[in-house]
Amino acid sequence: MVTSTFAKFRLPRVATLDDLFGIDVRSLALVRVSIGALILYDLFVRAISLTEHYGDNGVFSSALIQSYWPFEYAWSLHLLAGGPLVVVVTCFIVHACATAALLVGYKTRIATFLTFMLQISLYHANPILLYGVDDIIRTVLFVGIFLPWGAAYSFDSYFRQTASPHKRALSMWTAAFLLQLGFYYLFAASTKIGPEWLDGSAVYYALSFIPDQTSLGVFMMQFPHLLTLATFGVLILQSIALILLFSPIFTMSLRLLALGALIGMHASFGVLLQLGIFSWVAIAALLAFMPSFFWDAIEHYLGRNPPIAKTLKSEEQKTIFQALCEATAAMLGFLYIVYIFTWQASNSTFFQSDVHFPNGLVVVAKVLRIDQTSGLFAPSPPRSSGWYVISGQLADGEEIDLLRDGAPATYERSDSMEAVHRTYRVQSFMLNTMSWRYPEYRPTYAAYLCKKWNENNFESRRLLQVKLIYMAIETPEPGIPPSPVERVTLYEQTCS
Repeated sequence: MVTSTFAKFRLPRVATLDDLFGIDVRSLALVRVSIGALILYDLFVRAISLTEHYGDNGVFSSALIQSYWPFEYAWSLHLLAGGPLVVVVTCFIVHACATAALLVGYKTRIATFLTFMLQISLYHANPILLYGVDDIIRTVLFVGIFLPWGAAYSFDSYFRQTASPHKRALSMWTAAFLLQLGFYYLFAASTKIGPEWLDGSAVYYALSFIPDQTSLGVFMMQFPHLLTLATFGVLILQSIALILLFSPIFTMSLRLLALGALIGMHASFGVLLQLGIFSWVAIAALLAFMPSFFWDAIEHYLGRNPPIAKTLKSEEQKTIFQALCEATAAMLGFLYIVYIFTWQASNSTFFQSDVHFPNGLVVVAKVLRIDQTSGLFAPSPPRSSGWYVISGQLADGEEIDLLRDGAPATYERSDSMEAVHRTYRVQSFMLNTMSWRYPEYRPTYAAYLCKKWNENNFESRRLLQVKLIYMAIETPEPGIPPSPVERVTLYEQTCS
């Protein structure tokens, strides 16, 4: 009887290295296409304000931009010779072409390298536009240089297909790609140490931050108990995501559970808050965890298999040089895994006192921009909020709002902050320029507004004075009426 009972009991299967750290090349192709499409969209969004945001003819001179990066080895092709319009436009065009080649998988490794380098150049060209998504894009592209993500659903695979392809890739770099996502959530959770995350009010305060609000997010604020559950859900999910994604037993079940939960979390962020492409880039990166049986089922249903690049044939005979290159790449992949874990730990509030990143190695992170942060709404979401008014006094006595294209000035909150900011990059620009961290940029911005308006209007409507104003409001606790709005003048500029 006892023997029969034990015979029915089976130990769970232990995952192989391929189960844990391998990636289906079709999943990599989906990541490649998604990331490429999102970068192209981001370039289009940036191009809307290209003359305003880049080069010496924009708001900030190249010298002022470079002062933002002291001792950080920042370089930018966009700012060559001060960033004249022809240089900036050329960089944008080459960047778009390289990204389009990446998207369709044409000369994929070269296209990835060019896209990565131009992404760093663009990153350094105006740091006032940056937010959390830029870290994810850079690190995904960097690891992508070493991945076979052009092996399926690409021009490369069409021209170099093989009859007996391997549909999964396993290397130190596939492990690095997956692990850096797991590390991202682990350290994101470790930085959320504010009381709002512990008492369940963090999501409420995040949705209350006016510059990021959407109509759906405002609607959800009517359900405080649901927001409390969401707060604890986000904190718990990010804390255990690394374990769920890389569990050695029940690997596929737990990974699919984590994948669904993380995609749901990011999709919720994307519709409840104005975060630009942040949520969608995070989801695109997570698609690398898509299992092989998903693609097998689709191909079985469609009755066809995609061409797979010949480069994945393990039986192909390698030269000594190729073997040395692969060994070097594997060593670099291992060092990268150690590097990003140590970097994140040294910058984490939870681990900071125990882990110290060697100063000499910081240079590598800064030159290649593989430095990563995981600090969205950490350690706490903002407890105060507000909106901006850029008041302009004209020669004819009229007061206008330059943020709303010269409409009569009003200090009332707009029904749509999205319409005021126009794009998420302009939103980042306003948040950073007006924030307490960068007061040194306000005089230059105000002077630019004076110059731009007076160059395009008659003398009778000449701009005499500009005021950068913040309409500040403290976010009340759930269920408490809001406090009065306070008008704060951040900077005044008399136009010459």
